[in-house]
Amino acid sequence: MRRRLREHLYLPTVLGVLVVLAPSLTAQQRDLAASAFFLKNIQPVLEQKCFNCHKPESNVSKLDLTTRAALMEGGDNGPAVVPGEPARSLLYRSITHQSQPFMPMGMERLPQDVVDNFAAWIEAGAHYAETSTTANRKDERWLKGQQLFKDHVQPLLESTCLKCHSPETKASGLDMSTRDALLAGGENGKVLEPGQPADSKLFKAVAHLAEPHMPFRSEKLPQETIDRLGEWIEAGAPFEGSLTASSGGIRSAHWAFQ
Repeated sequence: MRRRLREHLYLPTVLGVLVVLAPSLTAQQRDLAASAFFLKNIQPVLEQKCFNCHKPESNVSKLDLTTRAALMEGGDNGPAVVPGEPARSLLYRSITHQSQPFMPMGMERLPQDVVDNFAAWIEAGAHYAETSTTANRKDERWLKGQQLFKDHVQPLLESTCLKCHSPETKASGLDMSTRDALLAGGENGKVLEPGQPADSKLFKAVAHLAEPHMPFRSEKLPQETIDRLGEWIEAGAPFEGSLTASSGGIRSAHWAFQ
């Protein structure tokens, strides 16, 4: 009964990958078909939703999803995928919101047809088209973002934001001391949309494009600082390590994103 239920749930997608499993095909034909399925249905999602945080340059939670070997090795919580077993795969459990942390971090749940594709992909062995990966390719945009973070964003966060938004203070439920915490947002939802400054509450508040203006009850930040913050978000908002508040700078009384 359980097997029949699983087949029913995956049916729309499995029909598209039966060719991968067909015993009449040669190994080369199966690999080609599996690669085609990966390139069409899995790779675009990984690139758009996952690689910003889970590639060699960022490696959040020590998890790299850009190669099959790295996928199998996993990160801090173990292997991300168990080939043939979606229900035991951390990647699948995260995108289906069965296990924390829910993925993609700080974004809406993936559409069900995308989730079904991942289920079928894992069930069929989680084939990975290595030639399509971004591994061993320098991401100039991300590297630019890292430099922007070091030179402009980190000093801003440490001198101005973490007074109220550290793990200890956490005003409005918002902790800005790590990238994962920043992406998770606070009581009023997400404040950061990597790659999209115009949709990020953090940028709109600092640029005085939306209320409440930030830093709260303080003068508007210099335009150069605002521009660099926008460029950092546009570059994917790379953020390494954990930050602590520094002395000096502007002390915000409150940062209530609404």
